[in-house]
Amino acid sequence: MKQLNTIHRNGVFPVSAEILYWESEGNPHALRGLFALEVVNNSFYEADTFEVRAALSAQKPPHQKSSWWLSQPEIMVNVTLTQGPLSRLLILGRVDDVVVDPVSDEIVLSGRDLTGLLIDSRTSGQAMQQYQNATASQIVTGLMSPFSPWFKANAITGTSQQVGSYFAGNFLYLFRNRSYWDIITWLAQTNVSAKGTPDPFVAYVSGAQLFFGPAPAPTGYYLLEWQTPAKGGYPHSNIEHITLAHNLTLAKDIAVTVMGYNPMVGRYQATASGKHNQGHTGGGSFSQSLYSSVGYQHFVYIANGLTKLQAQQMAQSKTKELSRHEYILRATQPGDLTLDPMQLVRLQGDLLPSYEMDFWVNAVTWRLSTHPQRFEMELWCKNHPTGSQVVL
Repeated sequence: MKQLNTIHRNGVFPVSAEILYWESEGNPHALRGLFALEVVNNSFYEADTFEVRAALSAQKPPHQKSSWWLSQPEIMVNVTLTQGPLSRLLILGRVDDVVVDPVSDEIVLSGRDLTGLLIDSRTSGQAMQQYQNATASQIVTGLMSPFSPWFKANAITGTSQQVGSYFAGNFLYLFRNRSYWDIITWLAQTNVSAKGTPDPFVAYVSGAQLFFGPAPAPTGYYLLEWQTPAKGGYPHSNIEHITLAHNLTLAKDIAVTVMGYNPMVGRYQATASGKHNQGHTGGGSFSQSLYSSVGYQHFVYIANGLTKLQAQQMAQSKTKELSRHEYILRATQPGDLTLDPMQLVRLQGDLLPSYEMDFWVNAVTWRLSTHPQRFEMELWCKNHPTGSQVVL
């Protein structure tokens, strides 16, 4: 089991950042004069994001002019951090927004990893007709073909069931005018094994690779500790700040969709999500704000032969069932590149009903600033797998 390094109250760790950018068909350049950066690494189904702030005047000519940045049709960014012997690529992505502030001598680049390419590209029902008799992996491989200039050596696990065999008449209805990413994640969530039984996959982008296949096994444990002192004083902990949420009505971050086909009523789809029954005023409850920070997790059930009312009732029942046992953990501490988002986070101490509970990482936010000098990470975790999509 991996142990955390001893906490430093000022959060300063020896770390260096290498940020490369390059314009269309250009060579990479090093971004100079870094002020701050923030990278959010999500687990599955979502794009990672970044924001980089640097001094405009620190860039090499002609890049120190705002006109150069504002005239670029496309900019790619690569963020790599090094801490001691460890070096990690935090994100490879495309810039969505360029903001230049000549008064403050600042340039701000923000964007998403290469998932953004798939999110922004949409298809039509006509284009999907060629895949009616294809398997999920064949469809994903075909959809990724136009993006070969950006993606290299994708890891797509082969599947054997024809998608039309378990979507039936829903196939073109589902995939008409949808983003490529919607289709890929839907195929992952509703994958069926060679025996015809549910076998949910996950989909995510890392660097220049798309991963489509079974959820990877946790790579180990990252230990968080909190022990409340008996009589005042400081708690025994390696955490700077921690919040826990357990909603007593319905967890707002859970959504359940039940869909299928009934010859009597045709196609149907019903969705239920966590909605609080109690009214709140002002800024909302603590758990509302904490739950909203981690985003939705979408559980998918395919059940044919239901009525629309039965599908809605099933979606609501499953939402209550999944919400009842959910805890969300949010912890902030000095940045530690030994943390692998694929690890389980194990919380030990007296904060929860049980002494020890394991959490799956939903997202890690890395923040680095030079003035003041600080490197920290913020974990958002759930006590159930973040890739746990289900079908019936």
